Amino acid sequence: LTVSAVEYTGGGATGWLDAALASPSAPTQLQIAPSLAGLDPGTYLALITISDPDAVSPTEQVAVTLRVIRPATIELDRSSVELGTTPGQNSPTVVVNVSNGGDVPLTGLGFGTSYPAGQPSSWLDVDLSSGQAPATVSIRALGAGLAEGQYSATVTVNSSLSGVASRAVAVSLTVAADATITLSRTEVAITAIVGQGNPAAETVAITNGGGGALDQLSLDAVAYTSGPAGWLGAGLSGSAAPASLILTPDPIGSALGPGTYTATVTIRSPSATNSPRTVAVTLIVAEQPQIAINPTRGWTPFEAINGRGDPQPKPLQITNGGGGGDAALTGISVAVEYLSGDSDWLLVTPSGGTAPLTVQGD
Repeated sequence: LTVSAVEYTGGGATGWLDAALASPSAPTQLQIAPSLAGLDPGTYLALITISDPDAVSPTEQVAVTLRVIRPATIELDRSSVELGTTPGQNSPTVVVNVSNGGDVPLTGLGFGTSYPAGQPSSWLDVDLSSGQAPATVSIRALGAGLAEGQYSATVTVNSSLSGVASRAVAVSLTVAADATITLSRTEVAITAIVGQGNPAAETVAITNGGGGALDQLSLDAVAYTSGPAGWLGAGLSGSAAPASLILTPDPIGSALGPGTYTATVTIRSPSATNSPRTVAVTLIVAEQPQIAINPTRGWTPFEAINGRGDPQPKPLQITNGGGGGDAALTGISVAVEYLSGDSDWLLVTPSGGTAPLTVQGD
């Protein structure tokens, strides 16, 4: 018995697998040892061929699947929060979404609050919905005892898991008797896929962070900071707060190709002490999703000997080889077509799903 070959079938990295037999005669054991050095997160496939020229079946193959997973990471849907209130009053609550950027469960979540030296402290009220992602962090300001002015603080989301980096949310608070423009977010990111229509409109809530009335709201013309102009529509749901800034992307009408485009929307009000305010908009136009399979040429032949049971199952990895990431490739369906001979001898599971997807042929 010999290990005659290790074939890397995924078209990616090679040399990550060592294979050897404990002894050249049966019964024996196949010893395999993967090496993770230099491998990015993903799925890697290999076929080990065991040969014996004197056997009835001179070769047998063992399929090896190595999945390198991403460690848990804390991901926040925003890195800054702005609050506004009048003296003695609490601010509205703002919610920050916490998600896991890795494949290992993100547990042991907690948070801490810090204030700059020389500023009042303990004016933030923070609540974490769960110790495991996905979770939310609810943040509001307690206005009691705060004079008019600007305040800042930092909320740090952390995890007790080893090696997981903390993420910070910068919090700014305006306490004012007069009207101020407060925005639910000052940065908006939009993704469009070529050939899939325009993405949905995005909204930014506009509220009065101070006292009095926040009215006569208006917008400047959209300022395009990179690439062609005309791909973003901006409007207000009303002229007085509370109102919404409505952002309508139109990459199709503007014939935008794949790339990144940026613009700035400016909001004004003569009654606001902090007018004008701006919202930065980023549009990413990605290529269409494309089905990519690994191994690229499909399965190697199945070999079976009567009376020796079914052959070894073989995996096939399906990913998005185009734009938008794996999450953009949905509605995958897998069907078997028999070109000759008998049918119903191949079982493929699962029959569909969303990328990345691994199906097994048996």
